[in-house]
Amino acid sequence: MSSDLNLSISPRTSASDPARRYEGAMLFVDISGFSALSKRLTEQGAGGTERISLILNACFDTMIAAIDRAGGEVIKFAGDALLAVWKEEADRDPASCVRKAAECGLFLQRALHRREMLPGLPLSLRVCLSAGRIEACPVDGSGRGLELVLAGEPFVQLRACSPHTEAGKVLLSEEAYARVRHQCEAEPSPGGGGAFVARFHAGAEAGTETALDSAEASGPFPAGESGRVDWEAEMRTVSVLFIHLPDFHERLDAGRLRQTAEAIRLAAEQHGATVHKLSLDDKGCSAIAATGLPAYTHENDAARAVKTAMAVRQRLTELGAGFSIGLATGLVFYGSIGNASKREFTKIGDTMNLAARLMQLAPAGTVLCDSATCEAAGPAIRFQAAETVHPKGMPGPIKVYSPSAWRTRRAPNAGRSSEERPKPRCWSGIWSASSKEKAAWSA
Repeated sequence: MSSDLNLSISPRTSASDPARRYEGAMLFVDISGFSALSKRLTEQGAGGTERISLILNACFDTMIAAIDRAGGEVIKFAGDALLAVWKEEADRDPASCVRKAAECGLFLQRALHRREMLPGLPLSLRVCLSAGRIEACPVDGSGRGLELVLAGEPFVQLRACSPHTEAGKVLLSEEAYARVRHQCEAEPSPGGGGAFVARFHAGAEAGTETALDSAEASGPFPAGESGRVDWEAEMRTVSVLFIHLPDFHERLDAGRLRQTAEAIRLAAEQHGATVHKLSLDDKGCSAIAATGLPAYTHENDAARAVKTAMAVRQRLTELGAGFSIGLATGLVFYGSIGNASKREFTKIGDTMNLAARLMQLAPAGTVLCDSATCEAAGPAIRFQAAETVHPKGMPGPIKVYSPSAWRTRRAPNAGRSSEERPKPRCWSGIWSASSKEKAAWSA
């Protein structure tokens, strides 16, 4: 890192630390093409999965290295998107933060937009930049360690600007553009909400763009073993929950955020699901959970995912927290992406996109599932009558379902003494039994 932003989780960070506030610039990079890549290469088996991992890591390595050279810090991977921050410091004023972030965004467009991953399959980048007061709070959302959740003015701007972004361009929010309008050439966004920056004038602040261009990537992505591959990456059938948390977009109430995250984690653990992360993107804060991940696989993962969604719905309703939940089941790429300085496990594919879209379509306080989840859950779950919706980015309308209840059954060993009761079967350390059966076995 070119500077210590104090935004990362460190060994000194505590789950009880208060939210911190910074002035800075926020860069959001939304990448299209990875789902099509995984779909094309899945048919090649293990070799195709390795190729997906190689290309993803080459792409994210380019972005992370560029952000690092430009003085920013990658905060989150959001599936096939990335969020980075430039924090204001003694030697870096608000205008300088925006300029460095925007120059980095322009570089990423030149380096990656329309770059072919496979013949006839190019990447597409949409880049949006905002500026203002950022709040940061460490939270143990998954039960496996702390992660950083951000909120504040820049997220409000991202949400307003996101519908107006264009592939291959860098859009500055009105607030970000106001800080650098005299340093750059830009054109207003036709839909409003900011300006598309084309280039910056040479001057005292010049240098970031030149430094980045000296390392500009070009040509096809690596085809051999010279790149970074996650050899444990795989294509898996999973059930994925996206849980929208609108209460934490503009301000962070640290205590309430941690209480909400704990409620989601406990609901997931109750039904054998795993909270993957607290995600941040242009829609704000959301939690992502799943069933069917390595070491957490059951015969009835779809039903467990629906029960998790219903348990989250109950717990968050009792807390008075705002939420909406989308749930989808299908094949995803699961593996780690990044480089030596920043890596995260991620899930990428149409199933992830569909779950996120259903989360956005779900009315406040409700759960929407796709037909694959409804069918896979089987008779264990009761669903309300199907509705037809057309999620953005999907090829056509689909049927969606809302779970209303799950059917319970009497524990098969009720009435037997503890010595007579057989032990439950176990896969990878996870009980393949309902919560009532566990209670009966432990009685």
